[in-house]
Amino acid sequence: MIAFWISSGVRASELIGVRQCDVDPGQQLISVVRKGSRARQQVPASADAFVWLRLYQQELHGVVPRGRTQPVWGTLRRPFQPLTYHGAHRMFERVNATFGADWTLHDLRHSAAARMVRDPALTLTDSRWRPAAQSDGLQRRWRIPDAT
Repeated sequence: MIAFWISSGVRASELIGVRQCDVDPGQQLISVVRKGSRARQQVPASADAFVWLRLYQQELHGVVPRGRTQPVWGTLRRPFQPLTYHGAHRMFERVNATFGADWTLHDLRHSAAARMVRDPALTLTDSRWRPAAQSDGLQRRWRIPDAT
């Protein structure tokens, strides 16, 4: 999940809502339902994210229900059930306690946006589209000034 959040810039709730039919590893796209507009949007993610997803799916093969409309993400503890925002938040709380960190799910979205803005292969328009930042004011905060 971390690889998807960090490479796509989608909101935590958008990624948690992804179903099996929303994943296209061949095109390296996931379809998410956007928070504000409720529109379905395809979003690119890193090849690594899809490799980690496949490993996760193999780990749960035969343990959780499969099917196109089934959620991609589920709990790893019994009883197995679809992952919720609260469950993902608790997962981060456990990681924070283990490492003495103070990360949030939303921090991953900002990290993704900062990485996109620094990537010379992405235009500013592309970097705005991926995390769905529609506000110019919000986009200005993500811009990294040139050292020239």
